[in-house]
Amino acid sequence: MQAGCRFPTSLSLNLAILSSVVLASRLPSTTTVFSYLLLSVQWFALFPLFRRYLLQYSPIAFHMLTIFLFLTGVGCVVWIGKGNWLAGLVWGGVVGVGVGIGCPLGLIWLQKYKKYVNISSPQNVY
Repeated sequence: MQAGCRFPTSLSLNLAILSSVVLASRLPSTTTVFSYLLLSVQWFALFPLFRRYLLQYSPIAFHMLTIFLFLTGVGCVVWIGKGNWLAGLVWGGVVGVGVGIGCPLGLIWLQKYKKYVNISSPQNVY
């Protein structure tokens, strides 16, 4: 792909819905499939629009929502720990900080090496 060329924003939405349909095909009943796909459309299509609207009109509410979602994710990891709340809390914090801060910083750090990587294969011919 040429420098400055971007993928269309609908590509990520299409891939998210595709993965939801593939996962929904494994569910046992049509009611659960419908519920899962409805949740997927709300989460992947409508929620990003709501977050963009919220950031534009109330940045404080946007950041509060982000913190709430992060803490909810940590709480889910604690709940998965089934009683060992301290280990779940530590693991949730490590995963949350690693994914939320560590991975983006690592990708920014790796940007300086991308000009040295030469990946040539038949799939990369445009």
